[in-house]
Amino acid sequence: MNVQHFASNERGRDFVVGDMHGQLSMFLRLLELARFDAACDRVFSVGDLIDRGPDSPGCLALLAQPWFKAVRGNHEDMLIRTWIGRPTNWIANGGRWWSSVSDAQRALMAQACEALPLVIVVGGGSRRFNVLHAEWFGDDFDLDAGAFLRDEIQSLLWGRLQIGGFPPDAKPGLSTTYVGHTPVDSVKRIGSHVYIDTGISQFGGNLTMIEPLTGATFTTPREVAP
Repeated sequence: MNVQHFASNERGRDFVVGDMHGQLSMFLRLLELARFDAACDRVFSVGDLIDRGPDSPGCLALLAQPWFKAVRGNHEDMLIRTWIGRPTNWIANGGRWWSSVSDAQRALMAQACEALPLVIVVGGGSRRFNVLHAEWFGDDFDLDAGAFLRDEIQSLLWGRLQIGGFPPDAKPGLSTTYVGHTPVDSVKRIGSHVYIDTGISQFGGNLTMIEPLTGATFTTPREVAP
């Protein structure tokens, strides 16, 4: 499944959280700050749940919660590639925790990561927002179609052209799109893209969660060294 669609939340609130990188306790603090209600609220993740922080397995376990949905990040993609025997540089990029996990746990984690979509779309019309890991230069129609070419998948998982100041010609018609992947000092909007990875895996960074409907932002600093 490349694209997963969700209706607007008519019962509660929706949030989008930045790259968590194993910082489960920080995420749970954000939920407290936002007064999150698991009975009616939802959280959408831009991916990179794992690596560098102290609790990658705990962050992956969030995928079992009905209120928590995530897209695949490049770190989840490296986990999958490692599991199926393709060469990656994952271990050097935060995957050392993998050596302490049993084969049975590895299989379950790889299965959970393989099930993650590349894109999540929430709502429609003026309330629509998209969630993906890195960047996208098509429009909503192209996202909904989900027929991504290899270089487009690379862009969704790894792209940094736009935030690097070298955007290709982007189509009009892309709804607000929440992304992570590239650390920023604070939430930053470029065109339709809203960058919310505020560097939880870096010294001095923090974890950020945003409520798309209101623009309310919740941030908590890192307490545990990556």
